[in-house]
Amino acid sequence: MRLVFGEVVIDCDRRLVTRHGQEVHLSGKAFALLELLLQRRPNAVTRAEIFDHVWPDTFVSPSNVATLAQEIREALGDDARRPRFLRTIFGYGYSFIGDESDGATAVPLRLIIGTTQIELAQRETILGRRIPILAADPAISRDHARIVVDGQRVFIEDLGSKNGTFVGGRRIESSTELVDGDVISIGSARIAFRTGGQPESTMTLASTDMPSLP
Repeated sequence: MRLVFGEVVIDCDRRLVTRHGQEVHLSGKAFALLELLLQRRPNAVTRAEIFDHVWPDTFVSPSNVATLAQEIREALGDDARRPRFLRTIFGYGYSFIGDESDGATAVPLRLIIGTTQIELAQRETILGRRIPILAADPAISRDHARIVVDGQRVFIEDLGSKNGTFVGGRRIESSTELVDGDVISIGSARIAFRTGGQPESTMTLASTDMPSLP
């Protein structure tokens, strides 16, 4: 079973979770809890059912469930205060509330950062230091820019970052539509937007593709 929730892909058969195209680690018990919640979504699952599924015939502290829930949230980039995926039902249990997409578009939509690729799903993708390959750049904000896919149209907007977001060397001031071959610049990163082609292929931006910033 392969499920796509925006930038998150969960492959239960391979026991693999990726976010923004990058594999994220989940412990075996955290994955077991995630799998249970996915099977029962969007219905709520009680703590007692979780204990029976994850720790059969074993007594554990109730805090262990909360620890696994937090591990899942960190892996999926979720926020307990504004949940997109995992909802806490206080005094009862948890439910998975993510909206599933089919993970496919008529034309593949991708961001390419060096040899790293990020597949764009039919919703928003946040560019910033949450993405591992961008995490070390202090000129990039944690939530720097937003990319929104609307059918086969793709738009980017700056999220009030200190250093701005550039497309084709120009700083954008409002939501801007991207076209194949556009180069997005945030901090020192140069990110190519590509449509079509083979998703498994890679591309490295040459120096001539990197516009100088004002």
